Amino acid sequence: MGSLDYFIEKSNRSDVAVSCFMYNGFDMLRRAFVFFLLAVFCVTPLLAADNLLLLDTPFVYGGEEFVKKIEERTGGQREPVGLVLSGGSARAWAHIGVLKYLEEKGMVPDFIISNSMGSIIAMLYSAGFSPDQILRLTTEINISELFALALPVNRGLLDVEQFKAMINVFLPDDLKVEDLYIPVMIICEDLTTKRQVRITEGDFTTVMAASFALPVYFDSVSYNGHLLTDGGQVNLAPLEVAYNYAPFNILSTTFNSNSDVNLKNPITALNVSIDIGKSRNGIEEIFSHSDDSIWIRCDVEGFSFMDFDNTAEIAGRGYDSAKATLEAEETAAKLAGISFGTLPEAFAETRSEIGERIDRFERSYSYYHHTGSIGLSASVGLGGRSYAYPGDSYALRNDVLTGLRYDVRYKDLELSAVGGLSARTYNFAYIAPAAEVFARLYLFDAVRIEADAGLILDTDLSIPALRPQLYVTLRGTYVLPVFDPCRISLDGSWEMAWDFGKGNRVTPWTGYSQLFTYATAFSFSGPELSTQAQAGINATLVDSITRVFGFVRFRADYSRGSLRLGSRVSGRFAFDSQGDVPYLVGDGFYTNSDEILRQGSPSGQAHNQRNSLVGAGVSVGLNLNGGRPVSMGEILLMEGSSVSLYCDLLWYRQAEGWQAFVPAVSSGVQFETDLSLIGLRKVSLALYAGYDGPMRGFICGLWFKSEY
Repeated sequence: MGSLDYFIEKSNRSDVAVSCFMYNGFDMLRRAFVFFLLAVFCVTPLLAADNLLLLDTPFVYGGEEFVKKIEERTGGQREPVGLVLSGGSARAWAHIGVLKYLEEKGMVPDFIISNSMGSIIAMLYSAGFSPDQILRLTTEINISELFALALPVNRGLLDVEQFKAMINVFLPDDLKVEDLYIPVMIICEDLTTKRQVRITEGDFTTVMAASFALPVYFDSVSYNGHLLTDGGQVNLAPLEVAYNYAPFNILSTTFNSNSDVNLKNPITALNVSIDIGKSRNGIEEIFSHSDDSIWIRCDVEGFSFMDFDNTAEIAGRGYDSAKATLEAEETAAKLAGISFGTLPEAFAETRSEIGERIDRFERSYSYYHHTGSIGLSASVGLGGRSYAYPGDSYALRNDVLTGLRYDVRYKDLELSAVGGLSARTYNFAYIAPAAEVFARLYLFDAVRIEADAGLILDTDLSIPALRPQLYVTLRGTYVLPVFDPCRISLDGSWEMAWDFGKGNRVTPWTGYSQLFTYATAFSFSGPELSTQAQAGINATLVDSITRVFGFVRFRADYSRGSLRLGSRVSGRFAFDSQGDVPYLVGDGFYTNSDEILRQGSPSGQAHNQRNSLVGAGVSVGLNLNGGRPVSMGEILLMEGSSVSLYCDLLWYRQAEGWQAFVPAVSSGVQFETDLSLIGLRKVSLALYAGYDGPMRGFICGLWFKSEY
């Protein structure tokens, strides 16, 4: 039903008969006034009441064309067979396995009805993707990187533009839902009229975004005057809808029966309360059609709805569940006399094209995990940046910046502006207003250029003074064509720090300095072992004096079961034998000692004749909760959590005899985790506390790694 039909329907709901006779002069005005009062006091309440009574009457967009396409599938020679795919967030990946098994058995549906995350699978399959291609996308692409945090003012917490851009890479331009090979109906709910909306036409990615637009987390979607949200909030398994178009249907569900949650938590209790209603409605429809349907109850009900990292296992469970159900004896009786259609003829060619697009995308994506955007998009949210994690390539900053973020994306260009507060990573005593503008341009697949400018305004409250610190960085990175799990890159950067001669307490590298870095890096990432190695040169320009240093870094991390081990080695040496080798925060030694942090900068406190700076460290720890994710109120998800004891050594002093072999020591305990919102948009976070040997005192801090 279109918008015009809806308007006519509303207008015809009231059976108010008004007879108007045409009189001249005063009588005509009197009757017009009476009519106005009648409309205000009588018609309006009747219309409102009728709207309430229409809550169980759905809007259907493209219904006639949907029926025609089903008739084309059957050719009028057999009864159609429908497939219903339920929602279930991450659990919905089980439908990939279900489709794979159905296709292997030649059981191709004539149409698909779905809601929530099940619609992503339904729409991709109907567009021509094979189940294996859908699985390939969902496992090899880090889906958590496709959703940016947004400020929830008239919108959801997660922005979906990057996700839509990624989907569009594999689809024809301006693809419409009505153009899909297999007819699809997406079930949504309308916030405006509080009625169900059934969609079989419209822009592909717009409808897909509407299908999983869960309030609070995602934006509601405007469509034909409606404000659409996830239809799975009302009924997780809309089986009854399918019987408008076929006498026999197959249903695949991914209900939730996870009992490992804290029901006393108010957020969890709210989620479970909503789940009760939508699951109950689905079960009622399943029982009412137990004789004329097949119910594939996927064995994924114990998975969290945030478990997006287990796509392959969840899809495998769906395949096994479909096989067990369809090969059972009682199912054979139901299937007797049921005829299925075949795959559309165009599927073979389309899948070949999609396979080529996936190959090209994976080659491009493997360099920087970049997806680009469809066109111009902008969003406001919360964000920040940390400049002091071990191995950080930004050398002159060691602060943590957090605040409001404004993002603009246009194809391969990304612009971000952040304004908020900055604090020294190793010392939270000094917090100052700060702002940064960051730009990133992807040139070809393997080349990325970055530029940023940051300003910190350190205000001394005891002595009224403003100590600004300006940072400017330009960086280019080229990744060699060596793919996962190995990666080789060439990196060149220029960094400038300037404190306008006023000094600065927030960051240690003060004065006016420039740092040039040229490096080659190698990394390997395996399921248990990961390594990173880097070698290159640093060139400093301080007070018109240029100095060149060579450096190497190596880090290895091993994790298996509950055990976690780490080791690192770094070194930097002066080519000119003039000492004062700079310490850079990416070297990974936790200290508040300005003697170390400012060595080699214009504000270096003393001349150090030693021509080398060598660091080493080890850590031993435990993976918490057996490596399984931990849910916090079913909103935040903590994954890969661990607690480790660390001991870092740094040889930086010029000394004689045996004292030359005595290092500075920093040791303590560190907690690390990957924190995400409902399993999406991850941030790697570390909190640490311990003993700062050079300062002979306590040290604590944090660092995090995340793209803007």
